Amino acid sequence: MRRSVHDREIARLALPALGALAAEPLYLLVDTAIVGHLGTPQLAARGDMRFLAGSMLLAGLGAYIPIALLALALDWGIQGVWVGLLGLMAVRLATLGWRFVGRRWAVTGAGVARGRTRAAAARSR
Repeated sequence: MRRSVHDREIARLALPALGALAAEPLYLLVDTAIVGHLGTPQLAARGDMRFLAGSMLLAGLGAYIPIALLALALDWGIQGVWVGLLGLMAVRLATLGWRFVGRRWAVTGAGVARGRTRAAAARSR
């Protein structure tokens, strides 16, 4: 791989992003502890949001970055960027489809979405 005159500037921009990625686990730990005090439905919804963030991380590290590095090595240009984005979307859709088919989403607000709350459903019984 050949060196570019922009490598130093890219590294200057990438290092703060790497620091933010390193700080994320601590943020998630504190966030989960705070949300855990709100109640079980909120904690279940927090788990769904964590899954979405994890699936994006998996898609980025497992699909986009390897394809982007391959595109850079093979000098694909902008087509390599688009192929990488397509790979990212494919992995993201696959993980979301797996979660949806497995019925593992939190169903905390399902009654509200149909126009009935749990209290209204309990009164009608």
